[in-house]
Amino acid sequence: MFTKQFTKYSRGFVHTLQCGFVTAHPEVKYCIVDFDPEHYNDRLFDSLAIQLPLALKQSCIKRKAEYLAVRYAAKGILSMAGCKHIPGTAMDRSPVWPVGWCGSLSHSNNSAIALIASEAIGVMPGVDLEFLRKNEILGVAGLLARDE
Repeated sequence: MFTKQFTKYSRGFVHTLQCGFVTAHPEVKYCIVDFDPEHYNDRLFDSLAIQLPLALKQSCIKRKAEYLAVRYAAKGILSMAGCKHIPGTAMDRSPVWPVGWCGSLSHSNNSAIALIASEAIGVMPGVDLEFLRKNEILGVAGLLARDE
């Protein structure tokens, strides 16, 4: 599904950052971030050069940490593609992509992912990150794969 180009490990809020491309569509790039909300504080927005939206200032730590992590993933992959901007936020909380770019953001269970593509290639990537428990996976396995 994904072809990893590099992985970076560190301590603190973001402890893993992995970037690469969608194997079947190399023109679609991704960045996955694993983060630890226990290391979150509001000063991280300044140190990572990401703006904390006014609408989130009073939000719980979990929500602010998720927002920061997914925007950090988007910033990283857009930067690698030569874009120095990060997605803004629309009134409905959907991402507003920099001119010439489209993409998708998702987060779940202390992980965040950003997919991007140039608008010029004519695709609109989408992603939904979900973590399922073993019993949930076994419950839907028959819908996804055969015993063969």
